[in-house]
This record gives sequence, C-alpha cells and structure tokens, in this order.
Amino acid sequence: MRKLAVLLLICALSLLAGCASGLTVEEMLSAPALTADQSAVLDALNTYTEEKTVLKYPASGERRAPIQFIDLDADGTSEAVVFFSVPTEDVYAMLAVLKKDGDVWKIAGVQQGAGTDVESISVIRLEDEEGRFLLVEWSNTNSRGNQLTAYHFENGRITPGFEDTVSDILVYDLDKDGFKEFCYITPGSTAEPLMVKYVDNSGGALALTGECELSQEALASASISAGMLSDGRQAIFVDEIVGESMKITETFVLNGTELEPVALADGYELAEVSRRSVESLNCQAVFGGYRVYIPSEQPPYADVYQPLSWTYWYTVMDEEIVYAGASYVDDDYQVAIMIPDSWLSSVVVASGVQMEPRMIELYDTATETVRLRLKILEIGEDAANYVRNGFQLITQSGSYRYYLQADCTNEELNYIKNNFSIL
Repeated sequence: MRKLAVLLLICALSLLAGCASGLTVEEMLSAPALTADQSAVLDALNTYTEEKTVLKYPASGERRAPIQFIDLDADGTSEAVVFFSVPTEDVYAMLAVLKKDGDVWKIAGVQQGAGTDVESISVIRLEDEEGRFLLVEWSNTNSRGNQLTAYHFENGRITPGFEDTVSDILVYDLDKDGFKEFCYITPGSTAEPLMVKYVDNSGGALALTGECELSQEALASASISAGMLSDGRQAIFVDEIVGESMKITETFVLNGTELEPVALADGYELAEVSRRSVESLNCQAVFGGYRVYIPSEQPPYADVYQPLSWTYWYTVMDEEIVYAGASYVDDDYQVAIMIPDSWLSSVVVASGVQMEPRMIELYDTATETVRLRLKILEIGEDAANYVRNGFQLITQSGSYRYYLQADCTNEELNYIKNNFSIL
C-alpha cells in the first residue's frame, strides 16, 4: 500500500512535547502513535490518488491537527475531516470528508481548497442544530489576503458556501445566544477601504448582515478581538496600523444583526485616545476580569511623573470614553502590573536591579522608598529567601512564578494583586 508522506511538523511537535515531559532523545524523535481511526483514515485517503499525499497542518487557532473528527451533519456520529495536498498534481491544498461504514472509513467527498496551505479552521454549530459549518481560512503567500470558505456537509456531500477574502477573523458568540458567529477584516486595496464584516448564524444559514468601513487612515489590521465594555455591551475591537509607526483602535457593537461603530458623545474621539506606537499592546482583557480594555499612551492627568513608562487603559461607558487604570508593562515577561492612581504623581520604574535578574522595582520619589518589587522565578529556583523577606506568591504561569513585595496599604496591595495580568 502506498505510504502517506506526513510533514516533518509531526516530529517537531513531538520534540516540543518531549521537552516538556522529560522523554529520552529516542522517544522525542519518534512521532506520536496514530490511533486506529487515524490510521484507517490515512489508509482510505491513500486510495484517492496514486501519488503521495502530504498532510496540511493549520498554522493558527485552537484546532491544529490535519485530521479532525467532527459530527458535521448532526447524525450522532463524527465524520473525519482531513486537510492534505498532492504536490505532484496541484499546488492547492485539499479538504476531504470521510464517513465510517462499520469499521471502514470511506471518502464521502473531496474539495479543492482556495489556497496552498491552511491558516486556521473553526467549527460553527448551526442555531437549528442541524449540523455544523466548517470554517476554513486558506492561505496563499501570493495573494493579498487569505481566502475564507464555509463548508456544509449534508446527505454525504460537501457544499462550499460563504466565501470572502480576509486578513483577520474572529469566531465568537457576539449576541450571547449560545451559538457562535464570526467577524472578519477584508484587507482592502488602493480602490477599496478596509472593512470589518459580521456574519450572523441563524435559520440554518450564514448571512453577512453587517459591515463597516474602517478608518481612512487604516493601512492594515493588527488584530480583531471581542469582549465586554464597561457598560455591559458586547463589542468588537479592531486594532489598526495607521502609519509606519502608529496604530489606533476602533470599536463596534451589534444593533440587531447589524454592526455599527460605537456611538460617542461630542468631544470624545476614540482614535485620538487610542493612538499609540505600533509595537504597543492590542486590546485585551486586564484588571482580572472578562472586560476588554483599550490601551493608550495618553495619561488621564497632567501631573503624571513618568508618563511614558505606563500603559493607560480606557473603556466605553454608554457614550463616553472612561479611564480605567494604569499599568507598567514588561515586554520581556509579558506582565502588566496595575498600580493605584495615587502613585502616578511620584512613582518611577527602576531602570534595572543589579545582581537581580527578573526583578522589577517601582520607586517613589516623594517618600524615597521602593513601593513595589516583583520577582519572577523560574521552576526550580528557591523562593525561601524571598518569602522570608516579605515576598508573597501571587500567581504562576507556565515555567514562571510571580512573587510580590509592596510597601503600601492593604487596599492598595489588594488592588495590585487582584489586577495583576499575564498578557
């Protein structure tokens, strides 16, 4: 039987997994064993062509495997979804759906993709619960953007449906009805502006129901995210590159099934508040909750002692832009240390702590004392000496543990601890 040529990424993934679990070199060089169903699916795929096939791994997203088991047609049993290519026959990637007949997997259909590779895949359950859409983002380095296609599988057939060109995509339950919809950015051109578009999921179909032009300044999108504003509304946040070194944020909300820019009262300009360097953070959830905040370089007060050292976070409350708080962001370790507003008039960030790697200090010029120390310890490093000196563990993530020592009131300490964020 012809062999299926599997990409070397399998080996790379096994190496990463091996490093984390303490496997031997020989074990790390061995690809993960296939399950019986995966092996049977590959055997069935080998009957599709006499040439060698290559599995295609999604480059991003939560689903990274080239073989997915999904109940696409809601019949109670999962189909096998496989992404692959036949390099000797075509440069384009392919999508195959296989159904299981007893113990045998059989190809139900094959579709040529709209790109040479797979950027991401998502599954959207229909509101009528009659199956699912398979949302595939096909990538092609020779194209101005990725190609998005929604596939439906019914009565043993793959049906391509919704299609568009995208630069960013977000799958999210924006209307909070228990079913996911999606938004995406079109890359634009010299003749057309960048657009943000909303596709509703209702009545057993996907429908483009809302679209808005992005700022005339926008050259490209940096990210698209979703979350809650401070007034409780669900919103879409689009971070946009507006020049060689700057970016801004625009925010959109649903009105029924239509997308529209968030309304602001006269005198409020989100683009100006959010204007910041292109290397700065994108919108995200901070302050220990699920609300999404907009980062800014604009301080809320005139008497901030070291204004360029802090990231300021804003949100929208009804029709007003509201300041939420300030943080010191460490780019190397991707942490945000929220500080009380009363510190902004006198506290500075220490430029470096001699003989103390991974130590961050905030110094108060008014009291001439260190107000806060954050020590980042790797797994295996002894914390006993720091604990004896008043440091307390506030969280851990991956291979790092975060210990805090602060000279402040209990109220200030609780604020810092509760709002500490790993970005």
